[in-house]
Amino acid sequence: MNEIITVLRALREEEGMNKNIKSKIDIIITHLESDPVLGKDKALSEFEDMIDQNNIEPHIRTEMYSIVSMLESL
Repeated sequence: MNEIITVLRALREEEGMNKNIKSKIDIIITHLESDPVLGKDKALSEFEDMIDQNNIEPHIRTEMYSIVSMLESL
């Protein structure tokens, strides 16, 4: 779980990241840190909402899919 949180923090600092996405990433990190089991499901739900948005840079969307894959493999 720590690896995923580290990747999320790095993603949050990506250039071109909008404030809404940064805020959602902060929420995801909080979910994962507070309760890893329940937080995983909440994080996946948040990612589903984010990935559907059109205003995300393609490379950031790709990184999000990678994180989703990491979460699903837990």
